[in-house]
Amino acid sequence: VCDSDVCVSCESGTAYSSESICEIDSDGDGWVDSEEIELQDFCNSGEDAECENNQCNDAFLCVECDESSDCASGEVCDSDVCVEETESAPYADVTLCEEDTDCARDETCISFVCYTTECSDSIDNDGDGVADLDDSDCTDASDTSESSEATSFAYAPEVEEEGFFGKLWEAFLQFLGIGV
Repeated sequence: VCDSDVCVSCESGTAYSSESICEIDSDGDGWVDSEEIELQDFCNSGEDAECENNQCNDAFLCVECDESSDCASGEVCDSDVCVEETESAPYADVTLCEEDTDCARDETCISFVCYTTECSDSIDNDGDGVADLDDSDCTDASDTSESSEATSFAYAPEVEEEGFFGKLWEAFLQFLGIGV
C-alpha cells in the first residue's frame, strides 16, 4: 500500500536500494530519494523492491495507475496510485473537491463533495416530464439544472435523503486523512 506521493519507476525485474533508486530525484522535488522521509527506511535497509506494472512495488514505493485494471488483484486505482481495495468503505467513490473542475464532467462541486449534475442524473428534476438531455433546459450533460429558473445549487440534497450525511461525513474524514 502506498502512503506517500513518492513513486519510483523501473523497467523490469528487481530494483535495488542503490543508486538506481536512492541517489536520484525521482519525483523532481530537488531531494534525492534517500533524503525523502518516505524512502529513508527503504534506502537504508539494503532491501530490494519487485517491479510490477513498470513500477517498483514496496511498502514505501507506489505503483502508479490510470485505472484499477493497472493494479494487482485486490487493489484499486485511487489518486493515480494502487491501494488495497476495502470492502468496508461504503462511500469509496466519494470525490472531494474545492471547485467544479475537480469533479468529473457530469458532476458539480457542492460542500466539497462532487455530485452528478441534474442534466446527467436520469431524474426529471424539474417535473416537466422529461429528464436530462431530453429536457429543453439541458444543452449538455454538464449543465447543472434542468430548470430555467435560477437556483443556488444544481443539486442540493434534502436532509432526509438517504446517505447524504453519511457520504458527507465520509468525505470529511477522507479530507482529514483519517482512514475508514
